[in-house]
Amino acid sequence: MATATGTIELASSAPDVWRAATDFGRFPEWLAIHRKWVGDHPVGPVVGESCQQEVVLLGPPATITWTVATVVPDTALELTGRGPSGIRARFSCSVASVGAITELTLELEFTGGPLTGPIDVMIEKSAKSQLEASLEKFRAMVS
Repeated sequence: MATATGTIELASSAPDVWRAATDFGRFPEWLAIHRKWVGDHPVGPVVGESCQQEVVLLGPPATITWTVATVVPDTALELTGRGPSGIRARFSCSVASVGAITELTLELEFTGGPLTGPIDVMIEKSAKSQLEASLEKFRAMVS
């Protein structure tokens, strides 16, 4: 299993961070693994909605079919997905007010299929790097 988690602190309000983080149309602006949507993307985070996203972690792009699994308004979003060769994926974001700041936490997880041994380690390293880049792009976007 390849996992990556990261948190940033932002001066923006929690509702503003939530709206930006869960606006699928803005993923190309900040989500580093995002290459393009395949067809339409969900207008908003609604449980049960599905979409296809082309992502790049290592090598050629792969298409993941995502389903919105969990939405806790203004707080948490979780997408679960299936990719090629039996790969399963999970993407989550959570937003929390901590005093005058807002924390945004992102998690990526990839399991199954060929993700064992050295490939798993390489995917995890790439996921962590891209997650860090995503958080910095997000910070710039909402500043």
